Amino acid sequence: MRLFVTLFIVISHSILSLGQPFSEKTNDPFGLSSFGAYPQPAFGDLDGDGDEDLLAGGFGFFQYQENGLNGGEELSFEGPDVNPFGLSPNDEFAILHPALVDIDADGDLDLFSGEDTYIAFYENIGTATEPQFDAPVRSPFGLQEAGVSYYPAFGDIDNDGDLDLFVGEFLTGVQWAENTGTATAPQFAPLIAQPMGFQPMTSGFFPDLGDWDQDGDLDLIVGEDNGNFLYYENTGTDEQAEFSSPVQNPFELSGAGSMVNPVSVDIDGDGDLDLVGGVQGAGSYAFYENEGGGSVPVDPVVIASLTSQKNEAFVFGPNPCQGQLWVKGGEMNFEVVALTGEQMLKGKVNNQWIDVQSLPSGVYFLIFESEKDKGVRRFVKE
Repeated sequence: MRLFVTLFIVISHSILSLGQPFSEKTNDPFGLSSFGAYPQPAFGDLDGDGDEDLLAGGFGFFQYQENGLNGGEELSFEGPDVNPFGLSPNDEFAILHPALVDIDADGDLDLFSGEDTYIAFYENIGTATEPQFDAPVRSPFGLQEAGVSYYPAFGDIDNDGDLDLFVGEFLTGVQWAENTGTATAPQFAPLIAQPMGFQPMTSGFFPDLGDWDQDGDLDLIVGEDNGNFLYYENTGTDEQAEFSSPVQNPFELSGAGSMVNPVSVDIDGDGDLDLVGGVQGAGSYAFYENEGGGSVPVDPVVIASLTSQKNEAFVFGPNPCQGQLWVKGGEMNFEVVALTGEQMLKGKVNNQWIDVQSLPSGVYFLIFESEKDKGVRRFVKE
């Protein structure tokens, strides 16, 4: 059965000018809503259905909205629900700043939350599809308490297989704590201000990590208190990051209009990073869709183009995955394709696991076709 997919392989190390990469700002799309004036967004696949759900912080509470995409085309967020999954914050008067990561590499998402003068940890003692969060632990894994209003962001900045911490702090700005432990037993070194050549700006203290230029390392976007975005390209290596001078509102991004807390996330499941900002004081979310192109340096990139039905019956997960990827949707042919366009796996499944253990860590496309459905989905192999 032929897959109705056209893959365009773009291989370049130069600057491409292909038009505007981000859409104009949209406020509160897809049913996103906030109960408070200071929404602090975090995204992750909390229910294991392959899309990015929202867990936001507010004044003393967390707010959950499930992403209803679930393999289909219609993006909408359900809810919101307050303090789901057994969450019970320590401080009812603090603005909570959440981050969702699998810090112990057990296959489910745990929760960190900046809470005034410290970072709290809520371990997921449930599963990847049915989370349940334990009581918060204050400043675990050697985390320091040395500031006011922490905004955590995690990523493997030194490519050693574990998650390091970047934290924005109201007085000092952006700092870094290396994870000197392991992927399953984290331990954080003392915070270092202005790490890796980082040039601070007086008004920026909301950090977020993402591979914005698609060169295989993590770049930094920082939200400012005037609503603008600062982009710090990682011009170093996989093991030794080095950040360039900041560029304000890159990729033709427009400002959010007020203090903004950005999160990079593939919210629409199309294989690229979009940007969602919690607009402080306005109680709204600013959404910028990644439409591709722009004056953006690209390394080997795959752009997948296909005509697809609604994929209503197609479910896959967990995403990110480690050794196994569950695919549900009846009997279908599949291919797994790397970002370089190389076919890594090929076969046929019928509501069963695909063994991806042999794949190197990275981002891949799962291309599928059955008698009733066809499509392409992005996933991450850890």
